[in-house]
Amino acid sequence: MLNLLHEQDFISDAELILATSTALGVSAKPRWSSAKYPAYIDLVRRHLKRDYRIDDLRNEGLQIHTTLDVR
Repeated sequence: MLNLLHEQDFISDAELILATSTALGVSAKPRWSSAKYPAYIDLVRRHLKRDYRIDDLRNEGLQIHTTLDVR
């Protein structure tokens, strides 16, 4: 992709060299979640935040049951 940008004069020689020599900083495992199903967990959290007050979710000792079957 970078070479294509360079060939079409969107980036200079110096920008190409800098971009190709810079590490992307991608980690093998996301730091923010150890969940095996982060997209599903995110969906559940968004629905809970939509339907309940944040204080209730954090302080009322609620137990959340979902239909996720990991078998």
